[in-house]
Amino acid sequence: MSKAQAKMTNSVLESRAIKYSGLMASLAGLLMFAAVNVNPKSLSEMPTFGFILAASVAAVAFIVFVFTFNYFRSTNKRTPTFFLKVRMVIATIALAFAHAAIGFLLVIAIVTVLVHETPGLVVTPLMMISVTAALAGATTYVVYIQSVRMEIDSLAGLLMIFIISGSIASMATAGDTDWWQHHLSALGAGKTLSSYTFNLTMVVGGVIVALLADMIADMFSSIQKFSKHEQVIRSNIIRLAFFIAGLGMIGVGFVTIAENRIIHDVSANMMSVSMGVVVVLLPWLVPIISRTFTVFSYLMFITVVGAYALSLQYGLGVLAFELVAGAALFAWMILFVRQIRAIYHDKVMPE
Repeated sequence: MSKAQAKMTNSVLESRAIKYSGLMASLAGLLMFAAVNVNPKSLSEMPTFGFILAASVAAVAFIVFVFTFNYFRSTNKRTPTFFLKVRMVIATIALAFAHAAIGFLLVIAIVTVLVHETPGLVVTPLMMISVTAALAGATTYVVYIQSVRMEIDSLAGLLMIFIISGSIASMATAGDTDWWQHHLSALGAGKTLSSYTFNLTMVVGGVIVALLADMIADMFSSIQKFSKHEQVIRSNIIRLAFFIAGLGMIGVGFVTIAENRIIHDVSANMMSVSMGVVVVLLPWLVPIISRTFTVFSYLMFITVVGAYALSLQYGLGVLAFELVAGAALFAWMILFVRQIRAIYHDKVMPE
């Protein structure tokens, strides 16, 4: 594709994003106009308005993503077999849910701040209609652009934002204020909003990691010059490692520590062990990767192992170890994805 064609494509995408944003804003405004029937009140006296706004943003994000995301374009798949179609449905729903959840939590956070900082802010029907329409339009624009241009690096960024926002939301809504004295998995125990939030975050995050597995392996096969046999082995090791990590996250969300500690702990260890294997084998798996990133990878590995040793011998809390290991794991995973993406652009798609 020429630069002129690329420009034209981007221009069309931007135009469509604006058009769809206007349509969705108009629809949301009309729906709110038909539903609103309140006298002007302060924001603190209308606790449901924030939830309605957040739910509206989440619904818009989910619908727009589902109808505009193209799995086969984003993963470079050319033959839509039955198995790939099933994966497409699962991936699309998971990614749409992630966008919806981020939008929901962001609006809730903004409304919460406004309630505390501007308790006397008066909300009128016109303001409700205008704000709802504006948020629906802005959400449509952002999600449409994100879904159409979804690539591996933006997917990794989405994973990071989703995991962080979901975890913070679970911590903030935890009924047991002493959960931090135990471990992160305590957030997923029970049948509360906090536990459902934590477990859903793990499950959907695991699906996204599993989706990354295929995208990384496909991209990896284009940047390395090995024999066909070696190429298959290396690609499959990376694919399997990320898939196991994703499966481990799903296991953590599906089986809480209160239900079966063994399965829960095995699932959690699957994430760190699978990524640890990739780190140890990194110079052999991806010899073309930068030396700086290789050094960084080993430093992350040493940090996690060191934190584990401290938790066993010197009383470092389980929560502290989980935070260190989790931060190192996801930071390394996202930077690894970006490294592969950068090499792919340099080798396969040079300017």
